[in-house]
Amino acid sequence: MYFKHSWTDNAEKNLLIEMDGKLLFGNFQELQSFIFDLKKQPPQTITFDLSNVSLIDSSGLGLLIVANEITGENRNVTLKNPNEQISQLFDVCKLSELMEICA
Repeated sequence: MYFKHSWTDNAEKNLLIEMDGKLLFGNFQELQSFIFDLKKQPPQTITFDLSNVSLIDSSGLGLLIVANEITGENRNVTLKNPNEQISQLFDVCKLSELMEICA
């Protein structure tokens, strides 16, 4: 799993994380460490661009949920551009009740 991040504002409140590959158990340690480091100073928003993610397993879903918990109340996590298969997974798991999902 490859990822890169960028701040979309000067105050480092809005974080964009672009991912590429499969978000599966055992292949996202670097991303997981990055997300856990956000606990120190959580951003106002995190947007995950899933345009280039082909597959997510239960561990990957768990990581997205952890990211949502890290941001805390009155903050926002958005899952952007999931493919059809991943969108169906999000629907089954009712992830839209926790965070915004957009095409």
